[in-house]
Amino acid sequence: MDCCQFTGSNLVGGVSTLVLGLIKTKPQKAELISEYDFYSYTESVHYHAYKFLGVNKNKLDDQEGISFGFWSNKVKAVSVVGDFNNWRLNANPLTKIFDAGLWSSFIPNLKRDFAYQFALQYEDGRVEYLNDPYARQIAFTDGASVAKPLAATDRQGRVSRLASVYKDDNYQWDDAAWIKQREQKELSVNAISIYRYDLAGEENNYQALAKEIVEEMKSKGFTHLLLSSVIDAIQDLSYGKDYQYFAANHVHGNPEDFKCFVNYLHTNSIGLVLDLPLFGQLSDYAKKTNNNMLLSSAIFWLEEYHIDGFFFSTVQDDNRKLLTHKSDALVEFMKSLTEVIYSRSKGVFTVIEDDSGMPELTKPTYRGGFGFNMNLNTSFEKDIVDYFITPDDLNKLHLNSSYAFAENQMLNFADQRLEALDLNTVKLILAYSYAFPGKKLISAELMNSLQMGFEMENSMMEEYFCTSPRKFLGLGSDEFDLATYIADLNKIYAENDALSGTDFKDSCFEWLNYGEDGLVSFLRWSCDYKELVLFIMNLHSKDIKGHLLGVPQPGLYLELFNSDAAKYAGLANGNDDGVYSCDMPSNNRPYSLKMDIPPRSALIFKNRPESSTCCVTLLK
Repeated sequence: MDCCQFTGSNLVGGVSTLVLGLIKTKPQKAELISEYDFYSYTESVHYHAYKFLGVNKNKLDDQEGISFGFWSNKVKAVSVVGDFNNWRLNANPLTKIFDAGLWSSFIPNLKRDFAYQFALQYEDGRVEYLNDPYARQIAFTDGASVAKPLAATDRQGRVSRLASVYKDDNYQWDDAAWIKQREQKELSVNAISIYRYDLAGEENNYQALAKEIVEEMKSKGFTHLLLSSVIDAIQDLSYGKDYQYFAANHVHGNPEDFKCFVNYLHTNSIGLVLDLPLFGQLSDYAKKTNNNMLLSSAIFWLEEYHIDGFFFSTVQDDNRKLLTHKSDALVEFMKSLTEVIYSRSKGVFTVIEDDSGMPELTKPTYRGGFGFNMNLNTSFEKDIVDYFITPDDLNKLHLNSSYAFAENQMLNFADQRLEALDLNTVKLILAYSYAFPGKKLISAELMNSLQMGFEMENSMMEEYFCTSPRKFLGLGSDEFDLATYIADLNKIYAENDALSGTDFKDSCFEWLNYGEDGLVSFLRWSCDYKELVLFIMNLHSKDIKGHLLGVPQPGLYLELFNSDAAKYAGLANGNDDGVYSCDMPSNNRPYSLKMDIPPRSALIFKNRPESSTCCVTLLK
């Protein structure tokens, strides 16, 4: 199937027209659930619990059909009800196997596209209808402007909760080239710049979203998409969200549609990182059966949907330090999670967002750490914004290398307070974030909000002054395009090994200036120390002419980036093509640069040591 030929989203097919008398449950046989599966699931770790629990296409005694599996050790009986048996209780009972809480059954000749639930019967006569926790899709009524649950009613007229749905697909992937190159990449030395997009509130189907998002990301130069609100959930008024850990968001299509979405990203050289909410406050991480479901969920998305990475957050509304809750069990689960992910798919990475202060989140498990590849450093952005809102303490910028390399950092750009800052300050913060060690993560929502704010601010200035400052100076329009600005930063970040290749290497980072005279500067070296990038920013709203800065190598320092450039609605102050070094020691370094630094701006230079001609006149 072509990557943009999406199937429809009719979630409930015509199976209910089958003659009820022909739908019989076959006696359970051990071939469907092996002894290995049972003991691995109940006593240790099982990575593929979704292959025998829930609903799966199967074959028994040369008959094709559907097998059902459910785990519960607190019930008297379990049956499956659905549109294929008119939601009749006990029409298709499950058999308890291995004398434990594992229930299973097989219905021959049952085809794809049917809605179902599990009916649990207790010793006191109560009957509870539950969604399949391993469901691949959730059933909703068709044609409704607001999706509503498909009602399943027993003979007493009691309406159950949301119904699950079974929909098989035979999608043919076309991303082998992407998977191969992903497996060959080394995470620490690769440019990783992630565009975060939340599906919440989005109405487009996966087909439209794939084209729209890929176009946006290519124009901005991002390497990966972080997609939130993918995991489907039932909103329970009592307990909040009840996640369906194996079901993609039903609003935008069916499972085959989402596979096509992922395939379209891959064939356009864009990776997909999934926001997987495994650390809910209601989970009991001491239970092996719970952990097996969560671990199996991660493996399911890797193997069934070719996901390239996972984003995990331990930040909860009522429990912002989750690691202090049932810590021993949770810590062991987190370590198992990273080990399982890396053992099953090569080239996949993990990002953890945690504000508990737990150390060694990105240290390998064999060295006593948690094993996540990166930690989302939300403090970095918060502290920068804090400084510019109240610029009274340079310590807020954490001008020391230990802060940068305490973990393998991913730098976040999502603080809504940025909308209250002026354009030059936002440009400065962005440039600083891209030059500073750490992979990058930027919220699509914030980017859109910032762009709208800049356009509104520009319009108001033109109306108030009758013309804009740049037009008054004869420099043309001062319209600012954030997408272009981000694209240029992404390009510089990706093309320079001294930036993207040493994000986690403290020996390749060197401070030059800690904020004296309002200037902050540092050096970034490549791993082989053949490439050198210099970053300097002016924190104040005053122009600095002829600033003398010590550097370790001679040659021409090309100006790769200037946040005050005309193309970024700046006043075009800077150093043209670059500056030459001279044999004059400064800042305890053997050579010096003399440069101009515009107000509230950031500059990035790259050294060309072969161009070692000294221009002494620059220092006069």
